[in-house]
Amino acid sequence: MLHKVESCIIIIESEDKEEQFSCSAVSVYGKFAIVPANFLTSYLVDKARDLHQGIGLQDIDQIRDCKLINNDAFSLLGVTATIVFKKCLRNGSSASNYKKLSNNVNRCDKLNDNSRTRQTVTDIDSKYQHFNAVPVFLWKYSAFAETLQLLMPKEENWCLHDGAEIDRNVETENKVLNSSKYFGWFLMFRLEHGFSSSSIQNLSMKSPNHKLMYDQMMIDHMSKELYHDCSSVWEKNRGDLHSLVGKSVVAVGTPFGSLCPDVFMNSISQGVVSNIAGNHGDLMLTDARCVPGTEGGALFLKSDYEQLSANDRVPLGIIVSSMCWKADEWIGLSIACSFPQLLQSLQIVLRKLAGDTRAQHLLSDTRHFTACLPIQQHVGLVKVGNTWGSGVLIGNDLMLTCAHVVKQAQPWSSVRVTLFGRHLQAEVLYTVPDNEVFDVAVLRVYNAPVTAISLASIVPAEGAAVRAIGHGLFDDYLGMAPSVLSGVIAKVITSSTIPVMVQTTCAVHSGASGGALIDTKTSSLIGLLCCNSKDQESGASYPHVSFSVPITIVQPIVSRFLKTGDVGVLRSLHICDTKVKKLWKLKPRLLVTSQSKL
Repeated sequence: MLHKVESCIIIIESEDKEEQFSCSAVSVYGKFAIVPANFLTSYLVDKARDLHQGIGLQDIDQIRDCKLINNDAFSLLGVTATIVFKKCLRNGSSASNYKKLSNNVNRCDKLNDNSRTRQTVTDIDSKYQHFNAVPVFLWKYSAFAETLQLLMPKEENWCLHDGAEIDRNVETENKVLNSSKYFGWFLMFRLEHGFSSSSIQNLSMKSPNHKLMYDQMMIDHMSKELYHDCSSVWEKNRGDLHSLVGKSVVAVGTPFGSLCPDVFMNSISQGVVSNIAGNHGDLMLTDARCVPGTEGGALFLKSDYEQLSANDRVPLGIIVSSMCWKADEWIGLSIACSFPQLLQSLQIVLRKLAGDTRAQHLLSDTRHFTACLPIQQHVGLVKVGNTWGSGVLIGNDLMLTCAHVVKQAQPWSSVRVTLFGRHLQAEVLYTVPDNEVFDVAVLRVYNAPVTAISLASIVPAEGAAVRAIGHGLFDDYLGMAPSVLSGVIAKVITSSTIPVMVQTTCAVHSGASGGALIDTKTSSLIGLLCCNSKDQESGASYPHVSFSVPITIVQPIVSRFLKTGDVGVLRSLHICDTKVKKLWKLKPRLLVTSQSKL
């Protein structure tokens, strides 16, 4: 039996079996499978151009919203599509368990009856079953595509992985960049089992367009039914989609596509919703580790994944790009689209196809975003000129940030701070000299909200779960909330038993410096995000090897300043300890002295 929503693999291969592309997919009601079109459009466009036939993808720039696809398109291209499931079906019956959907379809199309033809299902190693599939519908999730273009413009040298094999050479990189126009397009495949082939043949004898009408009708009912089920996911967060930011998620996908399903099929990865963009939460960033082949995989709220039965789960999103780079720097985040909003976009284009001019009003309920984690309200974007970083408002109009964030500003000069859409002015009270430790600056923010923040009195033990919160990657003109990245404390570095550096596995990116490192368990501030790691020889960066200044170093000095009002007290933030300096410069390198064998 197939569940309402099931993770699977789609394999596209040439008839001679010499070319094969594969990735994850989401099956709905055992009848259809949804795949991000960016995965295979580059390949299919080339195929279509070669054969002067195809599914119309070579004219994708001329397609406004959607395109019904002739069921014979893949055979004309000389390729086949196969959907592979981990769970076996019995007798090829799948959708009979979903009586509500089937009854709705039967009432409207009158094509299916109780004597539905059952087709043979071929077992793969007795653990997997595969079904032939045909493409039936191509549509554009416009809100997602527009949000992606705004968030990651080409002029900022963003590079998204499109699902093809990664070969870091010029040709492949150009292919990834050139296929970016396909991000936001999705393909719907129909599984050939469970449908009466004789009924479809009779339809095609009546009119060549009847099969397309049949597919359109079936897709419309499926999307409405599933969107109704998906609404329960949004119901918990109605009017406040950004309350999802920081929530734990589970990504289910198949790394490397069709490679060794016994090892890789439907692997899970955990992380958090790092950020959300778009008026309706159309685009999600997650730090759940995804790799090539997981494009098309499902993203679930962890609470739903653990508490609901497999048949009751509905995805929060679908992975669209497993990896991305900015200016050749690996980001370590995956891009997903909202699954409920994807289904709603499908309903909109279907209504437009049917001539309904009111379809766009489905998206009239614009939401207002607020912070999920209380600590997020304290993390602002600090901007000096054209450069920006992050800062943490700790109360009494004081904000902590990194010295290198405001190094272009002079003492007592004006700095702009953005806190959830509010633009405030701040002045630099003190900044540690450049290239000295600790990398800390203290700002006074005018008209700052009166809030209290919990400061940790001790640094948690190694292995403790933490969150990094900051404005990495995205400037304030985008109106983004601070991103949330999950990880653990990898190591607490001490000098004379005093913590002087905290290493974590949270991904820290440019712009996040000065942000907050918080204890997941207590929501208290542990440290100030400072930097990630970079190999000076190769230029490779490692965002998941990041370092923070412990708040236990800063808090006593700031407390003394608040009591005395003497700015000179803040000079104690400048530590002249040679050992601590070497630690922050990652020196010295360990040298192994050869020993005599005598």
